[in-house]
Parts: sequence; C-alpha cells; structure tokens
Amino acid sequence: MATTLTYVSGTHNSLTIRADSNYYNASTIKWYLNGSLYATSAMSDPDGNGYYTHTQTFSGLSANTTYGIANDCLVGGVLLVETGAGSYITDLAPSPPTGKPTVGGSALTGHQLSLNWSGVYSATYYDVYADGTWKASVSGTSTTISIDKEYWDYSIRVYAANAYGVGPSSDPITIKSKDETLPYANSIVKLTSTSTSIQVQASGWDNSPSLGNASGLSGFAFYKNGVYDGTASQSGGSASYTFTGLSHGTSYTLAAYAIDVQGNWSTLPTSGSFTAVPARPSNFSWTFSKTPGGDFNLSDDEWNAFTAKIDAFRTYKGLGAFGFTTVNTGNYFTATIFNEAVNSINPMSPPTLPPSTKSPNQDIYASYLNDLVSSLNSIL
Repeated sequence: MATTLTYVSGTHNSLTIRADSNYYNASTIKWYLNGSLYATSAMSDPDGNGYYTHTQTFSGLSANTTYGIANDCLVGGVLLVETGAGSYITDLAPSPPTGKPTVGGSALTGHQLSLNWSGVYSATYYDVYADGTWKASVSGTSTTISIDKEYWDYSIRVYAANAYGVGPSSDPITIKSKDETLPYANSIVKLTSTSTSIQVQASGWDNSPSLGNASGLSGFAFYKNGVYDGTASQSGGSASYTFTGLSHGTSYTLAAYAIDVQGNWSTLPTSGSFTAVPARPSNFSWTFSKTPGGDFNLSDDEWNAFTAKIDAFRTYKGLGAFGFTTVNTGNYFTATIFNEAVNSINPMSPPTLPPSTKSPNQDIYASYLNDLVSSLNSIL
C-alpha cells in the first residue's frame, strides 16, 4: 500500500480522513471521492523522518450515505503506482426537537404578557405565538411579548426548534391581559328625597369585553361631601343609591365614580348639589265646595283630611306634625279648631297668607275655609 487511510471523524454531511504514506518523501497527495478528483494537497512531515501525512475533510455530503475515498501519492511529481482506498458512511442527519415545552405566564399590563417555558433537548431556539400570530423567536426559555388588546384571553403556544426544523408546540395556555382602560361616570340625578334622605341615579360607561379593550362596567362608588358612603352594582349602565341620615333643607354635594370589573375607577366622578327635602305634596281641595253667601257642609272626614295635608306640607318644609284635634261627626266646629289650621300654616311662610285667627263664638264663613286652602296650596 502506498498509503494507509484512517477515519478521523464525521458528521451527517462531512467525513475527515487521514492518509499516512509508506513511501519516503511522498509529499503530495491527490484525493478522490467516488472516483472523482476532490483535492490535491501538500503533505506534511510532523516527525521529521521523511514519511508524510495529510488529513482531508470532505464536506457537502449527504447524510447516511456510503462514500468511496481514495488517494494517490506523488514523490518528486511522480505518481506512485499503489494508492490507498476505503469506504466510509456519513452520520444520520440531525432532526428537529421532539419534546413539547411546558408554558406558563402572566399579564404584566394591558399590552404585555410575561411568558416562560421548560427547555427541550436539542432545541436551540423557540418560536412564540399568541392567538396564532408569531410574536418572538428567543434562544432562552422566557420572554415578554407585546399584544394589542386589553382584558383579552390570549391563546399561547411555544414551538421548540433548531437548525433542522421546528418541533411540536406546547399545549396551549390561556392568559388574560389586564384591563387598564378607565370607565366613565356620565351623570348623577336626583330621583326622590325625604327630609332625611336623597335617592340618586348614576350612569356611566365602559367598553364591552367583546371589543377586547375593557372588562365592562361593574358599578359605582358614591360619595357625600367628599366622603365615601357606599357602592351599588350597575344594571344597564346605571345604578341607584340612597344617602340616608341627612338634615332637612341642607345642601349636599353627592358624587359617583364608575368602577369596572377589574376594579379600575373613573378618573373623575360625576357630581351635583342636592338638598334633602321630600317631594312637594299635591294641592288640597274640599270634597264638597264651600260657596260664599250660601249654606255649606263640612264633614269630619274633610277636615281631618285637610289637617293631614297640612302635616304633609309641614314635613316637606322640615317641620314636625302639628298635633291637630281630631274631629268626629257631631262635634261643633269651634274657633279653636279653625285657629289650629291658621297657626299650623303660618310657620311655613306661605306666599298667600291664611286668614286671621278667630275669637270664640265668631262666625266661620266659607270664604275663611277657602282662604285656608289657598294659603296652603301657595306653599312652594
């Protein structure tokens, strides 16, 4: 043999072979791959003993393939008759990763998710997808991705990959991005009130979760003169709330903040100034007309209804019940009973003054009774 061939190393697409010459001063070598000249190279004499060697790498080969490798040695430019030859097989080609990453993560903000996953053998990088859209390729096992929707359920997958392809994806996980869009408080209006309470209705707005940028309106937080008073859940974008323990005739600043499902509050409340008073009672009229200059009838039910209406107006104006004498059928209608009506109306400062009080045994005319009603009904 002119040379001895020794396998040094190999991959799926290369073979490295060393040739050791048995001829003195054989310093040039021609390498052949499957019968075709591959390279002509100078040999070296590492030991200085006149016997030369050379190591050649054949690249660009196919995986799992047998190659015939041969060589010719030259001494002084003269081709040696005998050559070295051998057959060698390249390795199997590497494959994509076969493992599935296990993914975890959380929402950082309304537009960022933090993700992490387990490493997979033979993977050199990972492709990250959110709702089927590629987001990142990273060499490590964690990353932060940008997203475009708040309060949205994102389906996350991570694929292990290397230079030879992409492996299977992780099982999908769902991560909901945070809602950072603030709701709005639009208005607050008075519904009803008494001398010690005010019922209001607040309305507001927040994007629907189906739009992918907010969690929806949850309710309202109510404040009285800047102090928190309570909350109420919304229905149809509004909620009613009753402030209690108020003082009659006192003005209060009442306000409401809108709150969404994620607990975000509107930046500013909707507010207004309201006074604790009951609704004005309806006007009174006699059941039976009292016509001046003629006979008239005044029943006990009529008079008791009249005094009850006076007490309703007194409550409306922040005054207590007067304490009228209850009349019954057959009682005399006295000046004392008449004067109770006069004296109970006067403190309410009616624009139309009631008639003056009457002395005992003084006649009571129809006009006096009508004037009492006119005075009561003039109260605003």
